[in-house]
Amino acid sequence: MIRSSLQPSSLDTLLSKEFPPNRWLVDGLIPLQGITILHGLPTAGKTWLMMEIALSVAQGKPLFNQFETTHTGVLLLDEESGEWLLHDRFRTLRAPSELSIHYLTMNSSKFTESYVDELIEWCNDNEVGFITIDSLVRIHGGDENTAQDSAKVFRLIRKLTSAGITVLVIHHNTKASANGEYGSQMRGSGDIQASVDCQLSLVRPYHD
Repeated sequence: MIRSSLQPSSLDTLLSKEFPPNRWLVDGLIPLQGITILHGLPTAGKTWLMMEIALSVAQGKPLFNQFETTHTGVLLLDEESGEWLLHDRFRTLRAPSELSIHYLTMNSSKFTESYVDELIEWCNDNEVGFITIDSLVRIHGGDENTAQDSAKVFRLIRKLTSAGITVLVIHHNTKASANGEYGSQMRGSGDIQASVDCQLSLVRPYHD
């Protein structure tokens, strides 16, 4: 008789465990040590919102004077804006220069095991607990429309959260239709939505 090495746990064992309550980096919006995806159409203001969140978290101040935040350092992985635009927008937002906000911009950084390990080590050394990614397609390294490739990149992103780092990923919606109506869905494989802990959809009302 072949003995199985499987040792399933019982429901009684599960219910006897104590787990900490849900905690938030931004109360009710971004779970601590989780993956949140922020999506919308171009010009909806995704990057502006991401920067507002980064500023609030780096200062430990409520976002929009409403949503409490957990104070930590921030690393922006920017593959969309570039240094000049980041500079212009942070000045527009009157960002204090002494904040613990760091950035890597336009590095063509695709997520790999070694790259993610470097990120974790750097964040641990610099007391950074929040990473923003702008945007998903730029770091994907595969086809965002296939479940296999999307699952691979989110496994690597999940490695960051397993190391105690909260991650906010910017992603794009499908294009607006010819009559100006907004696309309601994120681009790419449904595995993208299935891989995140929280989804924020940003919509700018359409006007004729």
